[in-house]
Amino acid sequence: MKIEYLKSLEQNIVTMKNTLERKGYTMVEIEGLEMQLNNGEAFPKSFREYLFLAGRRNNVSLSIGAFTDEPEKFTGVKEYFEEEIVKRGLSMNRPYVIFHNKDGESFSLIHLDEGDDPMPYHFELYEESPKEPFEYTNVKSFSELIDYLVDSGLKGLQPW
Repeated sequence: MKIEYLKSLEQNIVTMKNTLERKGYTMVEIEGLEMQLNNGEAFPKSFREYLFLAGRRNNVSLSIGAFTDEPEKFTGVKEYFEEEIVKRGLSMNRPYVIFHNKDGESFSLIHLDEGDDPMPYHFELYEESPKEPFEYTNVKSFSELIDYLVDSGLKGLQPW
């Protein structure tokens, strides 16, 4: 895959001390995820690049809370998220994929209908949290978020 958006991730196999090298999914695995999570439509280009470079094991402090590197972790966390928002009387009306989950209460996602480099959003299930996803304050696209995480890792900083 030709990398257009995530050059910093491509160029930095290890971004933080004591982290494992990143490991991506094959195009066949990515296409399988697209079938499951996006009705067979291609994911945004920047997210495809992330999956290809680091979807199986990333080096930028992203986690979806699954103790597996198999593609099914993305479908499992989405199912959990949807169960939890229904319990709270909420719903998501646009196609999305979750790329980060902290403790089953805090989720980062992108909408799949916002072009090749979508805005990342955050959604929290805490009682006092907003009832819809809100924008990250320091980045305007998925690739900017990944660049920020790579840069933070290279500086020895924990980004979260």
